[in-house]
Amino acid sequence: MLINQHKITFIANLAVFLQLGRTKQRSYALGQLFIHIAADEDDSDFQFTQLTGCAANATCVNPSNFVMGANFNDSEILQPTEATEDRYFFTTCLLITVFGFAAFFRALDRFAFNFMFLRLWQFSAGFCSLFWSKIQGSRLPGSDVTSKRSRAIVLISLLILSLCFFPREVFVLIARPLVTLVTAMIIACEESSAQIFKSETLVYIGDISYVLYLVHWPVISIFLPNNIISYAVCIVAIFTASMTLHHYFEKFYLKLGIVGIFKLIVLLILANAYLQYTIRNDSFWKSNLPAGTRKIIDQNLKQSLSIWDLKARKQRCIETDIKTPFPKANLGGYCRYPRGNGSISVMVLGNSYVVNLVEAMRAQFHSNYSEFRYMSVFANYGIYSGDTVDSEQALAFSKKQVEVNKPDVLFVIARYIENIKGPIQHKDPIVKQINETIAFYEKFVKKLYILDAHPRYNENFLDLFLHYVVTRPESLDSLHLDKKLADEEMRSVKERFAQIKCNKCEFFDLSHVFIKGDKYLTFDKDTLLTYADNAVHLTSAGVELCEPVFRKIAKGIMNGF
Repeated sequence: MLINQHKITFIANLAVFLQLGRTKQRSYALGQLFIHIAADEDDSDFQFTQLTGCAANATCVNPSNFVMGANFNDSEILQPTEATEDRYFFTTCLLITVFGFAAFFRALDRFAFNFMFLRLWQFSAGFCSLFWSKIQGSRLPGSDVTSKRSRAIVLISLLILSLCFFPREVFVLIARPLVTLVTAMIIACEESSAQIFKSETLVYIGDISYVLYLVHWPVISIFLPNNIISYAVCIVAIFTASMTLHHYFEKFYLKLGIVGIFKLIVLLILANAYLQYTIRNDSFWKSNLPAGTRKIIDQNLKQSLSIWDLKARKQRCIETDIKTPFPKANLGGYCRYPRGNGSISVMVLGNSYVVNLVEAMRAQFHSNYSEFRYMSVFANYGIYSGDTVDSEQALAFSKKQVEVNKPDVLFVIARYIENIKGPIQHKDPIVKQINETIAFYEKFVKKLYILDAHPRYNENFLDLFLHYVVTRPESLDSLHLDKKLADEEMRSVKERFAQIKCNKCEFFDLSHVFIKGDKYLTFDKDTLLTYADNAVHLTSAGVELCEPVFRKIAKGIMNGF
């Protein structure tokens, strides 16, 4: 995934470079050419010095992302043909920004954050600033009115950006476009009278801010700061690496022509390919770990992968394919098991959590069913649709399957994300849709079980856990989830579920089996087996903790029918 992302990044920015090269903007485009988007989990942190550096140089890093601009000290008056071209490029970049944000808004937040084409609107916002300042410079050079207006815009924009210092997190779909917009406005104004932009220190930070952006995440990943000393080491390492790369690499390639740039790109690609090869094949990169530590790592990797064994899952099914109204790639799994010894028909539907939990659920029935099937669909929340077409299609598909098969018992198993975690509205549309969907299901089923909100584990948690096992086993307890914070994140989901009205439905909770004190446990302290994998799912050890809940539900169903 990461390799493909880098390919997309390179191709997209190479196109930008070649396009801007026609208008003598190569110095601006070079910065774009080497852009790489890092999936920074701490996306909401705001560094004011990087913003002010952005106004002084080519790069801006803001709390949501960064806006790629240019060195805006160029005050030359444009010729008519150049001004016309700039208006053309401004319009093009503006359209990219508007339509790009529309696509970004419709996509899943984490997917959009890591997908290059859904981030281009923030890049193009910086180019809008560049071409707008050029157009304005050709129209009203030295205008007092323009200068006063620019000062006012800068002041208002800085006041808006100051909201980022507030401790309460701002909704990302508000913060990201707002910060991008006001930062682009500050760049476009080129307000030279603003004293904050005259600081040599901030100007220098602006000079290294692009490298700073690229360097900070790998360094943080290596040091994983969790105390004052590691934070200090992290900061020193980041700034040292950034200054070194800026002076000895960035300045060098900015002086190269197109042929030199092409040779450098080829060299970097080959060097990266060789590095990837040696990491996978040479013993030089392999750590000589103690046997006990190696055993813990192997056990965790094995139990995190075994639950997703596709071949083993299909061997247990008599039917694994079904006609869908959406691309088959969205079908995460479908299975109709061999007929059991009972008289109850069971259906399980939802998203990837279905595949994650269904075998543990089915085992509790001990084949006391007439039919048991499941369907796992991408972006399927079973009782409501998200903000995407995929989610709407998945919900319609689920309702159709329930209507056709009329199971006695229906389970809705999903990890709830997207809009259901947003603030509740008056006459909330999501609550309305959930009530309508449940009422539809209840026309065909005798009992409906819905998984309640579950704490969200961090992505790539397994890798993080194993890193701690190797490098800082004494700090493993810090990886448990803070119960208060985790519950707050899912508070809106819980409040919406509390407003649900139904006759045959029952919500069941899995989170309580992980609670210890004020934490949600993320691993077993005795076996050092993690409960969460890299994709925010439960591992075999985590699913095992949930089996008493499934056993109780299955017993109630079999006794009730």
